[in-house]
Amino acid sequence: RVKAGEQLRDKQTQCAVGSTGRSSTSHLHFEIWPNGWRTGAKNSVPVDPLAQLKAWDR
Repeated sequence: RVKAGEQLRDKQTQCAVGSTGRSSTSHLHFEIWPNGWRTGAKNSVPVDPLAQLKAWDR
């Protein structure tokens, strides 16, 4: 398991994932909700995550 602040090496396993719910294979679920919690399909809009990812990059 990776801990906060830990440095990772190239190709090092970061975590284990499984398949639960309606997924068909193991996967990483990643979401960005720019205006807070999404309340319904009518509020769903495509988001380019690059700005958020750059903001989180240390």
